[in-house]
Amino acid sequence: MRARNPSTGGGPQIAARFGAARALASSMQFRGSTMKEVDMNQVLARELRLYEMERSLRILLADEDGDMRRLLALVLHKDGHEVVEARDASELLDALASTLIEPGPAPFDLVICAHALPGIPGLTVLAGLRARDRATPFVLITEDERVQERGRRLGAAILDHPFNVRAIREAIRRSADAAARGR
Repeated sequence: MRARNPSTGGGPQIAARFGAARALASSMQFRGSTMKEVDMNQVLARELRLYEMERSLRILLADEDGDMRRLLALVLHKDGHEVVEARDASELLDALASTLIEPGPAPFDLVICAHALPGIPGLTVLAGLRARDRATPFVLITEDERVQERGRRLGAAILDHPFNVRAIREAIRRSADAAARGR
């Protein structure tokens, strides 16, 4: 399934979708009686799964630490996202460039990049994207407070070590929200 930008869905749309599911569930008849609450919950659960599938992202993940990269990719895959992994700046730039070639793969909805990436620092990748008017949501992984501040000024969400799954998900949300606001 093609990844979609998280800024295209949200509150009103999901409320409308659940409202439609509720209306459908409440109007369904089962042997002359209204549908059981359990059946209605199944309809709502199905709608939620469909909504989550629509919110899946195509993510470029760049980190030289193989264990960290695999762990992040595992979490992202589990959340339903498509993940393209890069071990260094060369692989990262190749992946980004491939999305510019027609007919290439779909562009990335999000880039997650370690600042300490071999070849080119993550902040430089971010600055390069912004200099070319690319508003791609970006999550920068760094412990350096100066780099964090510069990354924030360029519209990146920051992940500082140590972080957990909740922090990863929150950084993705913040990054997508910043892109939706036009940063």
